[in-house]
Amino acid sequence: MTSSIVLTDPLLSHLLKATRITVEDAERISISAQTAQCSTTQFLIKEEHIPPKEIALALSHSLHLNYVNLHDIAIENIPRNLINDAFIKEHHVLPILIENNTLQLAIREPAQLSACKILKFHTHFQIQAVITEWHKLSSFIRDYLNEQQYQTFNQPFVVDDAESDQQIITFVQHILVDAIQKSASDIHFEPYKSIYRIRLRIDGILHQITELPIDVTQRITARLKIMSNLNIAEKRLPQDGRFNISANAETFRDCRISTCPTLFGEKTVVRILRSEGAFLNIDELGMNAAQQTLFLREIKKPQGMILVTGPTGSGKTLTLYSALHLLNTLDKNISTVEDPVEIELRGVNQVNVDHKANLTFPIILRAFLRQDPDILMVGEIRDKETAEIAIKSAQTGHLVLSTLHTNSAYETINRLQMMGIASFNLIDATRLILAQRLVRKLCSHCKSLIYPSEKVLSDAGFKENDFDTLKIYEATGCEHCTKGYSGRIGIFELLPMTHDIKSLIIDQASADKIKNRAYEQGFEPLQSSALEKVRAGITTLDEAYRVIL
Repeated sequence: MTSSIVLTDPLLSHLLKATRITVEDAERISISAQTAQCSTTQFLIKEEHIPPKEIALALSHSLHLNYVNLHDIAIENIPRNLINDAFIKEHHVLPILIENNTLQLAIREPAQLSACKILKFHTHFQIQAVITEWHKLSSFIRDYLNEQQYQTFNQPFVVDDAESDQQIITFVQHILVDAIQKSASDIHFEPYKSIYRIRLRIDGILHQITELPIDVTQRITARLKIMSNLNIAEKRLPQDGRFNISANAETFRDCRISTCPTLFGEKTVVRILRSEGAFLNIDELGMNAAQQTLFLREIKKPQGMILVTGPTGSGKTLTLYSALHLLNTLDKNISTVEDPVEIELRGVNQVNVDHKANLTFPIILRAFLRQDPDILMVGEIRDKETAEIAIKSAQTGHLVLSTLHTNSAYETINRLQMMGIASFNLIDATRLILAQRLVRKLCSHCKSLIYPSEKVLSDAGFKENDFDTLKIYEATGCEHCTKGYSGRIGIFELLPMTHDIKSLIIDQASADKIKNRAYEQGFEPLQSSALEKVRAGITTLDEAYRVIL
């Protein structure tokens, strides 16, 4: 028999009629929600047994309200200045449309219906409540409020006005602090024909944060140049510089700046480096147990070369520094050469490449070899000369760590051969080749279960006997993340120099032959590593496809 408690709750009553829950489930949910002092909707979201969209649709049916997918709403089309930010924060509602004197208000649970009456009194509009997903509304409100912060600066600045100068300084500081707080890696200031666009790269993806009138280009660029001690008058040639910024008393960042003249003005990119505490423990990189065991075994050997490959922004430097952090003991002399040094590590001798002073990778490496090194880290092997010195170092009693820009572990061998490295030197020096990418991690607060078809799962590479136990999640979005993702983790493929692989290298075998032999010996490609992260609920299928295809 259905309890009176359940019948008074429209959501539980609807889910019960739809046979999504049993009477026992409904009573348990109702009691648990009261104990946790939260609404039934919020408890169901946290429990994750029913997808958020299904909960929202059930609410819309039970309350006789329309459902709206906020992904179909453009944030720039939201009516502004009708409701103040404090009301939006307090009631967690958002106006999304005005039509025929009716204001459409997005809500996520029945308790918010009281806000409709308040708004009707103050705005004199008819209020039409619509239901949307819990976390999507949270994320949308956060983006809306953040965009509102930039509206203050979306007006032309008055040249030669002291107040305008201060406004520029304040605005640039605000952009930089906002980027640090959002863990952005880069800020792009981009002039176009009629607008000045600003974007942040967060977890490897660019997100637009505002557009300004084109006439602010020179003022903002000049401010960034002043901060970096660059030549303000020089607008025809690219310039590079650096500056420090503090988000608060405890958070400092080293920033690198690059300017480049474009058709409509100077484009400026600021890279935010994470100097302090940026390295990770090896077990936090994302390797599985077998990969981690192999990696640790090879980096602890006294000599040989370990190569980490992948495109720009795939986390190669972080992997190398995680290894250096582990190896950095008082009995080791460790030296690194980079362009530029991105992470400061106490106890390690770090040198920046300076092409203007003719301080190149080969010159620095030769100097290191005269200083009794144990471990050398070369930021990147770009040419034959650097490769030859690194290999010679690995053959003469040093552990050498370096990076190379190739798409896979097995393609690295052919790349070095094309540089002119002799095969016998390559197999004598190289211990391990590692390829990696970074995938965005699902936000633990708002990820939601989905149920892909068997064809989708099969096409992705999952086995049929796994279908019933697989839990696949999708990104939703909330106040704790950026569009459903928060942070990144590595996916890896590791190619050890086995006897068979060395034989193929001597025979000048193609990358495909090396790959096939590696598969026969249990080689796990990047795709397998990505599917492991999907299976574990760490990332989504869409993100795995985006990174490995």
